[in-house]
Amino acid sequence: MSSEKIYRADIPHFPPLDADTGCDVLIIGGGLCGLLCAYYLTNAGANVLVCEADRIARATTARSTAIVTSAQDVLCRDIAKRFGQSAALDVMRERNHALESYRVLAKKLGCKYNERDYYLFTTDKASELAYEHELLKQLGFESELLAKMPLNIPMNAALKFTGQLQLDPLDFSAHIAKGLNIREGTRVTELTPYGALAQNKSGEYKIRARRVIIATHFPLPKIKGLFALKLYQQRSYVIALEGVPDIGGMYEDIAEDGAYLRMYGEYLLLGGGDHRTGKSGGGFDPLMHYKNKHFPHAKAVASWATQDTVSLDGLPYIGRLCKTDERVYVATGFGGNGFIGSMMSATILSDMALGRKNAAAKLFDPSRSMLSAQLFKNIGSSLVDYLTPTAKRCPHLGCALKWNADEHSWDCPCHGSRFSEHGDLLNGPAQGGICE
Repeated sequence: MSSEKIYRADIPHFPPLDADTGCDVLIIGGGLCGLLCAYYLTNAGANVLVCEADRIARATTARSTAIVTSAQDVLCRDIAKRFGQSAALDVMRERNHALESYRVLAKKLGCKYNERDYYLFTTDKASELAYEHELLKQLGFESELLAKMPLNIPMNAALKFTGQLQLDPLDFSAHIAKGLNIREGTRVTELTPYGALAQNKSGEYKIRARRVIIATHFPLPKIKGLFALKLYQQRSYVIALEGVPDIGGMYEDIAEDGAYLRMYGEYLLLGGGDHRTGKSGGGFDPLMHYKNKHFPHAKAVASWATQDTVSLDGLPYIGRLCKTDERVYVATGFGGNGFIGSMMSATILSDMALGRKNAAAKLFDPSRSMLSAQLFKNIGSSLVDYLTPTAKRCPHLGCALKWNADEHSWDCPCHGSRFSEHGDLLNGPAQGGICE
């Protein structure tokens, strides 16, 4: 059973593009990020076109657990160490603003949502949570350091955040999409000086656009912006459990192999097992071990996986694709927190596309320094996999593909493209099937 058997929202259908056209802003990608950008720009009076290669909200969005929280691991500590306390303050402000924006929109549109407390917990990193708590307090954000929490799982410290949200990702997307100018089954294949080229079963079409927003996880250009070095992609797994009483909140175990948990109706959604796409480790096995250890009487009734993009420094890339191009913007690198990243992107990019100033834009600028340990890891991994001899190569940049036995797919460990066992494209940045 897939995620869409758990989330049962009625997603509207949209026709494919059938003629050359023009718009103020072209948005490439009909996931949550693209839809939110389109919603805010359309409501500001812009002429917006969204092009989606398949169906809107059917890829990563449909597989999200839709935990909407300003907290994430010990993020505040990590940002302060890398960029200073001023940057940590700005990041937390933006994340809290994104959280409140979801609350406002969900109420306005009549979407399904619940307010829940969110708990970070640990069995061996109590000092890290205590430090996060003190730093948040210094910066003016509320959290509560606890020795106990409602979830009956062993821990020695927990950090509680009140008034966080959990949503139905498809229901929310369906509400946002109503009334937007969307063309499904239409893949944008190339950026041009005037806008873009798009293809579908009917042919190829020109799209004239003053601004372009790329909301496709991995940006379309192979070299421009150097995103092949700035990003890697990871898989994350979810199982839905039946027969578990309401756990009384949302939870994240901050251990290296920890899990995250939330209720969705009568189901407990248990997520984790993260690993770099195309690499070994993680998967469903650690989740089943976690389930058997802490929820032995529960029944697993559904399972699925999703794909996340990870930046070099823990902050998303939101802004111009590169310094020299004022027309093209990008939103990516959300690192497993796609709902918050999508809302921050929609706020920042709608301002930028409309020529309005946004104080947070500099913080997430994609052209910021690339120097980090992760950069050299990305380069090393790509070189090794590019030089690995194998018949199946990724059409993106030619890296060797690895067989994913859990999901029966061919995965690229360099940049995260995925293909079915028959060679059909499942995830970009590749634009087509496997080259033999």
